[in-house]
Amino acid sequence: MEGKFYVWSEEEIMALLGADGPAFCAYYDVSRHGNWEDVNILWAPRPLAIVAGELNMAPVELEALIARSKPKLMEARARRVRPGLDDKILLGWNALMIHALCKASGALGEEKYARMAERAMRLLLEKMRRPGKPLPAGIRIRMETPATRRSLMTMPLLSAPSLLYRKLRVSCRGSVKRKRSQTM
Repeated sequence: MEGKFYVWSEEEIMALLGADGPAFCAYYDVSRHGNWEDVNILWAPRPLAIVAGELNMAPVELEALIARSKPKLMEARARRVRPGLDDKILLGWNALMIHALCKASGALGEEKYARMAERAMRLLLEKMRRPGKPLPAGIRIRMETPATRRSLMTMPLLSAPSLLYRKLRVSCRGSVKRKRSQTM
């Protein structure tokens, strides 16, 4: 099951926490039937003080119970198989962000957004290029292609480098040609 690393059964929590289990489960909305797809995600939908009152505990007592319970659960979770790391770089989403940062910089006159766009563009160019090989297909989209859903979604991808170039004088080859006023 996807997300198994992060979810719990009531039985598992009770076995790990013993006498502290019922109060912990009450605070984190843990039940036998689960709070998400028959399992439990630890979340606190109600204020600690209210749950403590319902349990006839002082809020500091419930805080202490939770503080001593968390390490036990983290130790048990550390023995589980970790999910795979999804570290891919989504070119289209990054282009949308760069496009938005360029527009925000121009509209608001905030140089920090232009610097953020520049850093993001440099990262994309660094991570997406392979020496001696063409750029990924997303960068090589031809403008004469019929407007399809995919090509419409890539418009920011096509415009982000040109917006950034106009704003910062950064070429797609990665050389910075800032205006003198920006370097002084």
